[in-house]
Amino acid sequence: MDLKQAFEKFKLLLDWTVVDVSEPVPYYKNYVDRGRMLHGYNVLVTYQHHGVREYLFSCDDKFGLLTSEIAKKRAECFARKKRENIKQKVR
Repeated sequence: MDLKQAFEKFKLLLDWTVVDVSEPVPYYKNYVDRGRMLHGYNVLVTYQHHGVREYLFSCDDKFGLLTSEIAKKRAECFARKKRENIKQKVR
């Protein structure tokens, strides 16, 4: 491998071009004593050179600081911003 090929591979490490973004999906976990509980919302982002990354926006039931509504709004805002990145790259 020559220097030019090595530089091209290095450039791909820094290229986080977004290809696809999923809608926020609720993430539940089943417990024996409490049953099914909402832990937050997942957003899957597909990058051109780095594959699929999963982002979890969690809600807090213990202290009540991050409600499920806040977690959902944060996940929707994140997904919207990532979709805007896709539209800007197309132009």
